[in-house]
Amino acid sequence: MRTGSLSAEDGYRMQSGRTSWDELVCKYYVGAETVRWMQEAWESVGELIDDGRLGHVKAMRLLC
Repeated sequence: MRTGSLSAEDGYRMQSGRTSWDELVCKYYVGAETVRWMQEAWESVGELIDDGRLGHVKAMRLLC
């Protein structure tokens, strides 16, 4: 019988075949890249948005 904690290599495998840790890391980076894309999309339409709304959204982004 094994004792101690499971390493990332030994951990539970997800449907993707990745360990649970690797899956978590992958999802984190996909989410971070999605946020970057949304920020760039918002900035690209900035001239079409009124200054108050644009400033409000920029301020809210700084809170995260």
